[in-house]
Parts: sequence; C-alpha cells; structure tokens
Amino acid sequence: MLVLRETYNFLKHADIDHDEELHVGSISESNFLQLAVCIANYHALFGEYTDHMKLLFSFAKLIMPEGFVMPDLREVFDAAVPKLASMRFGEFFNMDLWNDPMVAQAFPGLVAERREDIQDNAELFSKFIGDFP
Repeated sequence: MLVLRETYNFLKHADIDHDEELHVGSISESNFLQLAVCIANYHALFGEYTDHMKLLFSFAKLIMPEGFVMPDLREVFDAAVPKLASMRFGEFFNMDLWNDPMVAQAFPGLVAERREDIQDNAELFSKFIGDFP
C-alpha cells in the first residue's frame, strides 16, 4: 500500500527531494481503490457490508483484481470478466441497476438503501439552481 502514502512522503521530504516529481496517475481509479480499502476496513471492524458497499467493491475488483479478488474466488472472477470486457466503466453505473433482476438478486437491499440515502436530498434536488444566492 505504498501508493497510498506516496503523496504524503513526497510532501514530507519536499525540502530535501525538491527535484523529484510526484506521479499523480488516474485520480478516479485511485478514488475507487481508496473507497474499496475503506469498505474492507469497515467490514473488518463491523463484520457487515451494505449492498452499496458490495457494488463499489465489485467495481474495485474490476480495476485491481490482484488487490481485491480473493485467491479462492479468482477462477470464478476470471470466468466472469470476459462477459464485461466490452463494457465501458461508465456503462457499469449507467445500467438500469435499480430494475435489473440479476442485480436485485445479487444486491437485494440496493433499492431500499438508495431510497434511504437520497431521502435527505429530496428538498435540495427539487430546487432550481437559480434559486440559490
């Protein structure tokens, strides 16, 4: 997990390594990988996942299987990946996940979790952007 500390170490030693360059890489991939680490840590602490966590963790497995696919599940994972190979990552989340029967079977609480997650945003999301100062 050295990559997670790379920026910290770069800034920490900037006074003596000022000629070094910090590799930034893909921020969006990094964000998903860091979310996956948070999900794994949450599971280690509390022993549970929400369906949203499972879905995001599945996405992280596609980005970095060597870091997130357990060895005993690798064969099943490798068999499933070719079916998704022609799909763009953006399409993964643009599918009609909320109504897909296969998704409902794999993540039975996803729709209820979404409803609960967005209930606090209903007022905000119904406002026009022009209504804000």
